[in-house]
Amino acid sequence: MTGSVGAFVAGIDRLLARGHGLFPASGGPQGIKDDGGPPPPPPPSGGELATGAAGAGDDYQRSRSAASALGDDAGAAADDGVAAGQAGRAGAGAVRDSARTQASAIMPATNQPAGVKLMVATMDQRLGDMQRQIDVTNGENRLLATRLRQVAAAYSGVGTGGMGGRFPMPGGGSGGLGGLSSVASVPASLASSVRPAGGGLPEAAAGVVGRSVGGALPKGAASEYRLQKDTILAARAISAAFPQIKDIGGYRPDSLPWHPNGQAIDCMIPDPLSPQGIALGDQVLGFARQHWKQFNLNHIIWQDRIWTDPNHNEPFGANWNAVTQAHRNHVHVATNGGGYPHGNEVYQL
Repeated sequence: MTGSVGAFVAGIDRLLARGHGLFPASGGPQGIKDDGGPPPPPPPSGGELATGAAGAGDDYQRSRSAASALGDDAGAAADDGVAAGQAGRAGAGAVRDSARTQASAIMPATNQPAGVKLMVATMDQRLGDMQRQIDVTNGENRLLATRLRQVAAAYSGVGTGGMGGRFPMPGGGSGGLGGLSSVASVPASLASSVRPAGGGLPEAAAGVVGRSVGGALPKGAASEYRLQKDTILAARAISAAFPQIKDIGGYRPDSLPWHPNGQAIDCMIPDPLSPQGIALGDQVLGFARQHWKQFNLNHIIWQDRIWTDPNHNEPFGANWNAVTQAHRNHVHVATNGGGYPHGNEVYQL
């Protein structure tokens, strides 16, 4: 029996090693650097030529300044991706190390059926931990790709005034991100559900909801009618991260205060009872748990379990046969509100 269990554990270790290998060991994309210089001085003589050259120089400086700011945004997004990938590798490695340590401790007891059962259950839990690490990353990496696309769209408008045509992009062409385009196409499993140590990014400036680490999040699938600011941020971020979710409910009358107060959204999962639908709901759950503080969450409900903090859940207690009441067809995300918007908010994450 011990030999068979050893082969089983070795197989699990190989699977965990493959999960660990999805995360980059080091390196990553680099931000765009401004290697340009000031425009040449206008001709010394007066007249229309000097006036035109001076105007063109002013246009160049304005376009260069705008492009430099966008380069900073793109570089910050790329750096966030690198840092998340490195932290994710550490987290995946910790899962594998934990599995090895637990397997060694349990192995002497596997000459008994109870020991074998414990080994199988423990290894299954570690596989689940690795899968959750990768699943949450899918949402995080989609958000990173959205930020980069927003920067790319902003680049296409730089220099369209006095310079005539689009501002040339690094590496040739126009309206693109050059080398950074590869970042948006990185597989979703190459970033992490673990935030870099030290608390991450600075708090948002006044008037900005969320953390200022990228472009503004556009409106998503949810109607924002009578929603409070934290709820809007969560709804927009989930739409950006999971474009396959086409229906997100918000305000509605209810016996509980969350939806009537604009503090909750229901993320409706396509084909929710299928393995793919359940996996998608798990990813949305993981994404919301990862951004608990940014969204100022109060609770999440999914698959008849309620999460009252990022690391604690318990049975919700609904009738499991009632799909909607048990939250088997939607992920319910409730915030603490944050107050109603005034109309000039910028929602960023």
